Amino acid sequence: MAHRIETTEVEGSEMEVFLFEPEGAGPHPGLVLCQHIPGHRGIEKDPFTLKTAARYAESGYAVSVPFLYHWWSKEADMRVKRDEFRDDRTILDLGAGFDAPARSRGAGPRSPLRSLRPRAARRARAPGVRS
Repeated sequence: MAHRIETTEVEGSEMEVFLFEPEGAGPHPGLVLCQHIPGHRGIEKDPFTLKTAARYAESGYAVSVPFLYHWWSKEADMRVKRDEFRDDRTILDLGAGFDAPARSRGAGPRSPLRSLRPRAARRARAPGVRS
């Protein structure tokens, strides 16, 4: 299954989004697939995630796979990425992954995750810290 790679910006950091589309005219149901940590050096080096996305596309789903580790260089140690991983950034990444197929077709962003961002950012603060 062929795919294409688009780049989007999340809070000043460029993020790759791998897009898999089913054959035939749409619209198609879609999903955002999250990679697992073995893909921290790049989705292109994560055969499990690539095969999973392709299987969904072959079953008629449009699939967006955002590279959740774009906040670090691909060469950075996995332990650093694991230890510094932040849920508030992941919400932004998933929202951008959700929006990527619409952007590639010229539509505006429509992610339901946008409404969660302020609440998630509040939760991400340490207890007792005021903004």
